[in-house]
Amino acid sequence: MPYKTYAEQMLSHLEFLHSKGFDVDELHVDDGFVRCHADGDSRGRGELVYKTTTSHLDNGLVGLGTWCRLTGGEQESFQTYGLGPTDDEIIKLSNTQPKNSEIILLLKKLLLEHMAFGLIAVFLENLTT
Repeated sequence: MPYKTYAEQMLSHLEFLHSKGFDVDELHVDDGFVRCHADGDSRGRGELVYKTTTSHLDNGLVGLGTWCRLTGGEQESFQTYGLGPTDDEIIKLSNTQPKNSEIILLLKKLLLEHMAFGLIAVFLENLTT
């Protein structure tokens, strides 16, 4: 029996979360705890939580493990083992991360907006006095 591909493993974990009532479209791997809503619920910050981590086995396979807390505090877990991500999958995953230059540009923009707001506030304050 052939090993599952990395994409098949991720799909299995999404299906597991869906079967437990999670409203998730994308699996966050090695991102810490992720809060979610239950299917059909959009109130608040979400009461369901999951965490998916990777582990690299000595035989070269990659394991994915998902732990989740359901409504009422019940906990469940799900594990799969198979092939690691292909070069295409690694590139796709790394392209979803913002680059440092993009972060710096965003910070500069926010700083300029904040400075402009401060100057406008000072100008308006001087007008009223």
